[in-house]
Amino acid sequence: MTLSNETRVTGKTLGESLRQIRIEAGLEVAELASRTRIGAKNIQALEEGRLDLLPGPFFVKGFIRSICGELGQNPDPFLEMAADLQEEEPDGEEKGPGPRKALPLWLTAGILLLLVLGGIWLYGNGRSGEPVPPQPEPLAAQPEPAPPEPAIESTYAPVPAQEPAPVVAPEPPAPEEVEELDLAIRAIERTWLRIQTDASEPWETTLKTGDEVRLRATERITLFIGNAGGLLFELNGRNFGPPGFSGQVITSYVITRDNL
Repeated sequence: MTLSNETRVTGKTLGESLRQIRIEAGLEVAELASRTRIGAKNIQALEEGRLDLLPGPFFVKGFIRSICGELGQNPDPFLEMAADLQEEEPDGEEKGPGPRKALPLWLTAGILLLLVLGGIWLYGNGRSGEPVPPQPEPLAAQPEPAPPEPAIESTYAPVPAQEPAPVVAPEPPAPEEVEELDLAIRAIERTWLRIQTDASEPWETTLKTGDEVRLRATERITLFIGNAGGLLFELNGRNFGPPGFSGQVITSYVITRDNL
């Protein structure tokens, strides 16, 4: 986000005003960050007028509404101070990971050389160290069979051998079924989202009113919500209302099986 000199002056005046109402409320930056769920670094950058460190004007105004709502202040005067910021809302397209940087040419050549030398070394060792097939051992002299002993008649009838009872292996226990997280998100207001399911790469999108997205995960779903009052949730068939009020920014909204 590039700011002109005039915007920096406006941001500094805005930052001083926000710092003043926080101090008058008797709150430290960390305590205000805990109440509003806005990062302490974002609040500090906003109060110091370093708006180029913040996500963008769309989120700056969301931060202002959340801070004023927590401190019992009317956000309109503060939003007028930020009116000169050019609105840069997300374009709504999903953003994948950026292009990977190519390795330097010398490093690529070095890796290829190491692979070639390693292959030559392994091939040479394999040829020189071929295993010798085992030699057959000489047969030992077989002892002569002993003469058969004379049969002894018995007056006792032989006892029939009893067949052993069959051994039945126990059946293995059935694996425990793990309930999957099935989350449907429906937008009732325009809302920006950053989404991460389990340990996958996070991605971003903007939902317009009436849009819906469906997510599936095994352990957890983590959301960064730009407008907490603009969403309705349905988790595994159970409906939930908005996670906050309109304009509120929630930086880490975590859904696990404990929420079911």
